[in-house]
Amino acid sequence: MIGICISGYTSSGKSALGSAIASKLGIKHINMSYKSAVGNDDTRLIGLLERLVSEGDTAHAKEFDGRAESEAKGSNFVATTRLSPWLIKNATVRVWLDCGLQERARRRAALTKNKDIDSEIDTVSKIDGLTAEHFMKVYGIDIKDRSIFDIVINTEKMTLKEETEQVLLLSIGRDNDNVLGD
Repeated sequence: MIGICISGYTSSGKSALGSAIASKLGIKHINMSYKSAVGNDDTRLIGLLERLVSEGDTAHAKEFDGRAESEAKGSNFVATTRLSPWLIKNATVRVWLDCGLQERARRRAALTKNKDIDSEIDTVSKIDGLTAEHFMKVYGIDIKDRSIFDIVINTEKMTLKEETEQVLLLSIGRDNDNVLGD
């Protein structure tokens, strides 16, 4: 069984890497986020996170995050949910994607067609800060702690192909069921 969990801050490249790996291996891609739950609308996302933090809404978060755990059971998968490395216990490889704030804001600006990088920096910083606060309140998880990760990849210095190859190489050594065709 192979289970790859990928995490990182906003716009670090989680979904792109997860999709590339899932496609290469022909396995399930679990890609759930609060962002997708609010239709990729940053204003609504920030509002949701602010509400969850201020109200201490743990039930909503645990129900939402539990869906990713359920999807991962009994199958080969790559999960690109922010919390998957902490919550999915049967993961064989845990990956953190590192990317500087300026580059993540630039990537967001390209997606949103926003020419104001400073406003994207503010948005990304706000989302990351609220997310970190929410995860600490709900789960006691400090997302700055990288000690559970098997590999940290700087997505500013590698191409998507190189990132994919690195994760696949690490996964080969941990493939207990020979899913990767050893």
